[in-house]
Amino acid sequence: MRFLLFLGALALVACGTKAPETYLWDDDYLVRAKENIDAVIVRANRALEMKNPSVMDKEFVPASGNKHDYMSLSRYFWPNPDTQDGLPYVTRDGESNPELEKYDRNNLGKMSGAVTNLGLAFYLTGEKKYADKAVSLLDTWFLDPETKMNPNMNYAQIVPGLYEGMGRSFGIIDGYGFVEMLDGVMLLKARKGIPAEKFDGLKSWFSEYTNWLMTSDHGKKESEGENNHSIAYDVQLLMYSLFGGEEEIARKVVEEFPVKRLQAQINPDGRQPHELTRTIAYWYSVYNLAHILDVCDMARNNLGIDIYHTQGADGSGSVEKALEFLTPYIGHRQSWPYQQIHDWDGAEELLKECLRRAARY
Repeated sequence: MRFLLFLGALALVACGTKAPETYLWDDDYLVRAKENIDAVIVRANRALEMKNPSVMDKEFVPASGNKHDYMSLSRYFWPNPDTQDGLPYVTRDGESNPELEKYDRNNLGKMSGAVTNLGLAFYLTGEKKYADKAVSLLDTWFLDPETKMNPNMNYAQIVPGLYEGMGRSFGIIDGYGFVEMLDGVMLLKARKGIPAEKFDGLKSWFSEYTNWLMTSDHGKKESEGENNHSIAYDVQLLMYSLFGGEEEIARKVVEEFPVKRLQAQINPDGRQPHELTRTIAYWYSVYNLAHILDVCDMARNNLGIDIYHTQGADGSGSVEKALEFLTPYIGHRQSWPYQQIHDWDGAEELLKECLRRAARY
């Protein structure tokens, strides 16, 4: 394996690149990207053709009256069948409401995914068209005064008919797409594909957003959560603080993580009880593990701290045991003792990726 990684590193050097300052991705990831460059190029070429999305595209105006404020619908909430106007919306856990398309959530995903793929394509090929499009997308979403998103999630995951139009703390998870996107940005920077003033503008935006995460009522509530949302909060706070050069914040997240998150959410037998109550319990158990591995990787890559092998005195908080609990159900869905009303395939594929990542530890 080390020899293969060495060959991959040589291939990257042959492309005129050098090891970039990324936070989540490591050399292994970039080697695999190089091996699958055709797929990277296909996705990047598709991104070249897309219209730049922005928060100004949505059909609704947030309760603030400012369309620059991000706004999304709570994914699993649907019109109330028992009221004439459908209000207040009611939950159908695990079933996504297609009205999501009318808000900002899907556009955020399209933009961040496009920047990620374009950053990879530019890093691996050096073709300026990929960098130019990525910078254009970033400028539209974060920097252009006419189209930029304000650095908050005050109106994320609203529930029509409730909370006077305000969002919920759970909406912070909508920003998870920014995490991998920022490594795409760092690949642009590594090959001088993003102007310094644009890069500095992004750092400023994420510095403001980091402050919002730490000081807003939504941010404080999400930080105090007990399920995958609190892990996703930590991943974002960790990435954004690393991107902004605020190592003290990043180190605090990492040092508190084993006790505050892992031991609180993973039982000694590897079960994640907060995720097992869901109608797609297998998916959420795997999904949370993917977030946990993001923290493990960033802690190792940037701070030299090993979280993966930590656990409590009673065996709680073990990432390995959480993986071992889920792995036997790959290909044996009928044995799963909890609910999983759909998306077995997606859950299994994500778990296989988690196992590949975990093997490096």
